[in-house]
Amino acid sequence: MQHFPYHIRYRLYAKWKNVSYAKNPLLMVTKAETIHTSRYILKRLTKENVKPFGRQIGRVAHCNPAVIFDQILFQIQRYDNLIIPIVNALKYLGLLSLDVLSYCIIEALSDPEKAKQKEEDTNIAWWFQVLATFCGHIYKKYNIELSGLLQYIVNQLKANKSTDLLILKEVMLNLLNSSLIDWQI
Repeated sequence: MQHFPYHIRYRLYAKWKNVSYAKNPLLMVTKAETIHTSRYILKRLTKENVKPFGRQIGRVAHCNPAVIFDQILFQIQRYDNLIIPIVNALKYLGLLSLDVLSYCIIEALSDPEKAKQKEEDTNIAWWFQVLATFCGHIYKKYNIELSGLLQYIVNQLKANKSTDLLILKEVMLNLLNSSLIDWQI
């Protein structure tokens, strides 16, 4: 899959996630079971038990990555203290799962039903800040291709939506912090 450009891979992931599960009754049951399992895992995940639950996330993500990543991103948007344990738990994922995670992050960021700024003022919405922080941590720790995320940011800038620069800022800060620490040593 790595040999395909990101836009073809993301189109395949979108079809896999949105069309395949809706058409096949057996996949609907599998999706419901995956949602139930992922909720069970995420309720019990803490920084002390990352290893066993990370392995469980890896097992579930191997079969149904898009389903579990939707649940993970939903939980992260509600509870920001889960960012570090989840980032550490994702070390058991394969390359395909990490690529699907990248697609799911972009899909969550581009949700048209959620406002990226609070209605009353110019402050950035909580869910968007948390997802941007998660992006920074996940792209720092794992070797995930940035081209899809960067193209999303460029498209948002072309549409005069500069709020998405927060994502770029978080990713760059995390990447630069790790390289500055390596350079100082």
